Amino acid sequence: MSGLFQRLAEDLPERYVATKTSFACDGKSLREWLTHLPLANPGATARLLIGALREMNQLRVDPQQRVDALELLRPPIDQIVVTLSRQVLGDRFPLPAQKLKLGALAQDFELEMALGYRSVVYDLCAPAGAIPFLRGKVVALALTRAIQHYGACLYQVYLRYHTPPAGIWQSLHDLFRFAVAVQLDDKAISDPLHPGVALSARLAYIQALLFALSNPYRCTQKENGDIFLLTRIWASHCDIREGRAPAGAIAIRTDSDRSLGYLPEEREAPGDGLLALEISGLMRNLEGQLAMLPTGMGSIQFRPPGATEVGARTELIKQLMSTWDSSSERNQARLAAGHMLDSVVGLHDLHFVLAGNMSFEAFLRKTRGLAISMHDGDQVASWASAAGDSTVQVKRLQAKVLDQSLGGYRLLLEQIDSVRLRVGELVGLAPPADDDDEQQDWMVGCIRWLRIDPAGPMDVGIELLARRCMPVAVRPMDKQGIPRTVMRGVSLDTMHDAETSATPVMVPHTFDMATPEIELTRPGDPFAWPSDPRVDTMQVVDVRETGGGYLRLLVDSQANRHDNTPASPHAAANDDSQAAAAQAENPDSDADQSVHDAISR
Repeated sequence: MSGLFQRLAEDLPERYVATKTSFACDGKSLREWLTHLPLANPGATARLLIGALREMNQLRVDPQQRVDALELLRPPIDQIVVTLSRQVLGDRFPLPAQKLKLGALAQDFELEMALGYRSVVYDLCAPAGAIPFLRGKVVALALTRAIQHYGACLYQVYLRYHTPPAGIWQSLHDLFRFAVAVQLDDKAISDPLHPGVALSARLAYIQALLFALSNPYRCTQKENGDIFLLTRIWASHCDIREGRAPAGAIAIRTDSDRSLGYLPEEREAPGDGLLALEISGLMRNLEGQLAMLPTGMGSIQFRPPGATEVGARTELIKQLMSTWDSSSERNQARLAAGHMLDSVVGLHDLHFVLAGNMSFEAFLRKTRGLAISMHDGDQVASWASAAGDSTVQVKRLQAKVLDQSLGGYRLLLEQIDSVRLRVGELVGLAPPADDDDEQQDWMVGCIRWLRIDPAGPMDVGIELLARRCMPVAVRPMDKQGIPRTVMRGVSLDTMHDAETSATPVMVPHTFDMATPEIELTRPGDPFAWPSDPRVDTMQVVDVRETGGGYLRLLVDSQANRHDNTPASPHAAANDDSQAAAAQAENPDSDADQSVHDAISR
């Protein structure tokens, strides 16, 4: 007990006696100071709050006065943290320097709050770690708040796909073990910031574990925000016990500064001397709620009594349940590697290299013989502003393959200053070319997870979508058959899957999901028959969001075969010859009309 208690003092800032010029943290002075905060200026308010919080953590203050001051500071700090967190949402990673500072400031707020409450626990229970008479409620509040803010600090880290700073997980483990030792881990504490959700040290600790177990590195920022809110609700369906536990439980090593494992292969079964996180109750609860959903329902709502309702997509819930399942095995074996690959990021650069280093307009001219005529509204298309630029700049990155499987790659990017990535982004991969004139064979994949070392490189997990792909132009057609803005797309080779005639095509999220059919422009393919460029009108069978700002279309390659029109002049000439031959063999046929149609096309 004494050793465990003494560890609570580790990493606490050195404290000194307050002077007349020190920050006044008594209740009256602090309330007056808070009323004069420039709330209309979030930047100035953030600087004042973080300065006050850091100075207060370096003062020797009565523990009751400190906890009262921290409770007064929590609401305005929470507002500032929410504002700062919004600044890093929806961006690509690594973040620009300015946004990186904002994200780090939000993390610092949570860390300083956790240190403040941890100081309260240590000061109240000093010197031996015993709970003072009639101080159990204050100690329980400080323990719960400290674990809450350490968990929120981890959330800020994961929101930027960074690795947790040293000591965060160890502090969480130590605080929970001390709460159990003094029998305050189950004492419910109300939270004015989250009305209706009474937390305890145990539930706050479970939330942090469950959030890490959800592998935030493979989720989008929006999904991570939803998961953080949901795990606060779901924590009550989980439990932590000593020693061995039922099947599905996950071991917690409280003697090391690490989580319980982001991937199933990083986790271990509970054993003697270890804590065990049981999630079987949560799994049963979610399975029951999913089973009761009406057919076709795409989302599910969770409303704790008296708390704000939180919704989530059913696909996200199923993904989380699969992630939590430690018994699941990888579909493909992972093999060590070490070779290099060329890579391009994003649909713009991927389309450029697939088209043989041609701009989008040049691709259309070569494929169709002339550019698609554009309406006035088409001029806002991303490719239109630089359509005539023959010096398109494409960033090619050198990536080292750490390991690989049939399903994808784990890459290491060392030069990350010029790259911006996000989960769900499309990536092109190809073996390096021996010379500039060599044509590379590009594969297409999407980023499934990111992990950034603030002082080093970036690890990227790539799911391979297709080993062969083709640049295409996609033009949506509305219900009246009126063509809309043409956009880039990438057609994925299904390796001639005999079970379906549908062709998957990746398009930007600006594509209208209600589009019934598209006009698909494809270049010549020497591996297909016929091998000429084609312009086809195809039915849209299915549209799905894939994250990262992209949609995955399934278009019926068997539909509208009468519209499958060769796009090049050479193909049209071939049609003329075939029609003339048919007329010579059968003068009474409709060959004249066929020739006329071919020439018109």
